[in-house]
Amino acid sequence: SDDFAKDILNKLDLHGQLGYLGGLSPAEQKQEVMESEDLMSFLMKLSDSDGFLSRFENVVYGCINSKIEYKRFFLFFLLFDQRNLPYVPLSYVSILFGRIAKDLLNHTSDIYRTYRNLGYRIRGSMLGKRLLKMVTKEMLIEEIEQIARIISPQVSEYDKNYSKNILETLIKPKELYRQFAFNKAQQNLYREMLYRLKPYYEKISYYWVQLGLSEQLAGDFDRALTHFHHAESIRPHSYSVLHAIARNYIRRANRLPFKKRDHAKQLFETGEANMLSLIQEQEYEQNIPYSIHTYIWEKIDFCRKFRFIPTTEELRYMKTLCEDLESKDVEEVSEPVKRHFYKYLNFIGRIDILGSISLQNLGLLVQEKTSRSVFPDDPEDD
Repeated sequence: SDDFAKDILNKLDLHGQLGYLGGLSPAEQKQEVMESEDLMSFLMKLSDSDGFLSRFENVVYGCINSKIEYKRFFLFFLLFDQRNLPYVPLSYVSILFGRIAKDLLNHTSDIYRTYRNLGYRIRGSMLGKRLLKMVTKEMLIEEIEQIARIISPQVSEYDKNYSKNILETLIKPKELYRQFAFNKAQQNLYREMLYRLKPYYEKISYYWVQLGLSEQLAGDFDRALTHFHHAESIRPHSYSVLHAIARNYIRRANRLPFKKRDHAKQLFETGEANMLSLIQEQEYEQNIPYSIHTYIWEKIDFCRKFRFIPTTEELRYMKTLCEDLESKDVEEVSEPVKRHFYKYLNFIGRIDILGSISLQNLGLLVQEKTSRSVFPDDPEDD
């Protein structure tokens, strides 16, 4: 309320603890308090200092280490927080922790808050980041498995609900490896965990795509392709599945050594045909930028590695695809691809392909020192 906000501000001012609020007008200060989700989150934001958070962390750490159930409980909340899931559903706490759920909630009320009467969430993002240091990667993997198991009855192939959103957010190997810095051994443990989930998700195409990606990230393209085809048997017209299959052939070709040039050419041509079919299919127009990016980037890398020179017709088509990306107004996609394409044309002496400069800001391409892709995760990771 208005009076509550004024009371909080007066007490902070009295003790010299206004922090960044001191630079705001009284009206802005009050607005900051009123817009906060709860008092604890507001204080964490205000006191984003090692002192405040460390004292709070010590309390939490003592609680976590008092019982294994408390550690699992914190980790449960932590995963939802770190993967940007808005809340932990009320029922999940009861299912996972049974008779002790109420006791856990009562003894840990300082670190979570209710969310729209739907569930719970950790108070403040800084708390989540600091709690992450208290658990091992192996514990994270175990907790992901437990969560995936309890939500499986609510997950089906075509129904889109919060349980399915949780699954799709928690089992993306590429994102998890990067976010939590999994080493090779931990990646192997994660992949083994995905296989243990097979009895729960063998009829879900998304599960098979992520299992395939985990194998592909480990370098096993054959096994990955088998899983992608399994996903295709469940959902034959899924763009993300078809894209994963096409990209598998292309990526596998580019991973081969030069002495296997002929085999690489066969693989690439298969993937290329599949990818171009997706690009030309109007049904998948919304997702086409993903496929265009993959195709142009990998085509250039393939030609450079195996010393193939594209025909004039192929180069002109690649230019057309770059222009298509530009017209779709997806700058995070088009700019890296344009730089990569321009540098390749310059490398093979075919700048003439550009003709009258139709790609915007082409002058900037010459000045770029790198052509590293900054494209977001491909759709099979979504």
